[in-house]
Amino acid sequence: MFSTPRFATSRRLTPTDGQARPEHILDPAIRKGIGRLMSNDRTLVKLALDFKTIPEAELGNLADALAQNSQLTALHLTGIQIANGGAVRLAAGLARNTCLRELNLFSNDIGTTGIEALAKAATDHPTLTSLDLGDNQIGPLGAHALAGMLLNNKRLLTLELRLNQLGSSGAQTLFGALARNESLLTLALDKTDLDGRCTQALASSLACNRCLASLSLSGNALGDEGVMIIAEGLKANRHLRALNLVNVDLADLGAGALAEVLEHHPTLETLGLSYGRIGDEGAVALARALRRNTSLSALYLDNNPIRCAGAEALATSLAQSNIHLLQLSLNADRMAASDEQCHIALALERNRGLLNCRQPASSVEYRKALQKYRQALRGDLAGDARAQVQLELEKLMQQADKLADPSQAIKLFPHLPPP
Repeated sequence: MFSTPRFATSRRLTPTDGQARPEHILDPAIRKGIGRLMSNDRTLVKLALDFKTIPEAELGNLADALAQNSQLTALHLTGIQIANGGAVRLAAGLARNTCLRELNLFSNDIGTTGIEALAKAATDHPTLTSLDLGDNQIGPLGAHALAGMLLNNKRLLTLELRLNQLGSSGAQTLFGALARNESLLTLALDKTDLDGRCTQALASSLACNRCLASLSLSGNALGDEGVMIIAEGLKANRHLRALNLVNVDLADLGAGALAEVLEHHPTLETLGLSYGRIGDEGAVALARALRRNTSLSALYLDNNPIRCAGAEALATSLAQSNIHLLQLSLNADRMAASDEQCHIALALERNRGLLNCRQPASSVEYRKALQKYRQALRGDLAGDARAQVQLELEKLMQQADKLADPSQAIKLFPHLPPP
């Protein structure tokens, strides 16, 4: 958290002073930025004054200039500690603005009063699509104001609220609005003091929402019970593409519930489960789901106590059934042997190569995929296993020109021998 700067003691400009002039501003970067904003400079589409010390009068000038400007699309004011007073002034300018698309107010010590003003201004804003209010002082009352914004706003696509103190009561209000929202694509709630008490509201929201594509909940104490409830909501969801559950105290039961979701979810592409308590049981359940899943491309399981049995199950699923996963992170130092690492790496390399041969009769691209796969084998397999795979690869290279349907390539690639 940054310390709050002391505002200048100079008198705030009033309407009788006429239009604010850039020469009143002392900091060169601020003077230049606000001067261009006031002049409606057509080349100024993004203004970043991050970590600047902006006195109170200058912040008022900035808000006034924002109200008049018709060119700026992105305003970044990270870490300048505008607090409630500055947020209210900025909200007044935002309410009159008609062109801004992105507003970043991360780490500004904004509390309930400022959040309420900003939420009101953003509700009917004609162009705003991204709002970052992370690392402020947003509690349940602020969350209530933002919920009202989500209920009525039809344009906002991204809302960042990480590192706030929403608590479960504030989150429940927010999730209730999310269920009815028709525009938001990305919602970040990392480290916002959520726990299992708000997960039922989230599950209901996910079941109803038809637009949210990315949800980040890392650093919240959801536990297995909370994740299992969320998983129930995901079973009815058909739109989420990325889910971040890193460091949420997730263990085998929660992983098993998510595995059930993966077996049927049609759109989920990225799943983050790092820094949890998932062991071999949870990994085996996820591996079983990967045999049927056709959408997931990235699975993060690092910093979980997964050992050989879990890694072997994942390796087998990848080698024999799954051609879609492109990235899988595991803790290499937790595995007793390196074979599982080798098999997983080879299978992922195969899948990446197969991305290049999605069109029927693309023998050239298939040959390239085989070449990449063969290159990945250098020194990774030893003895008879390596010789056998190399022999099979040579046969496959001869068959490349005859391939009519690359979707069947998984059947032609050599299955990796079990660890």
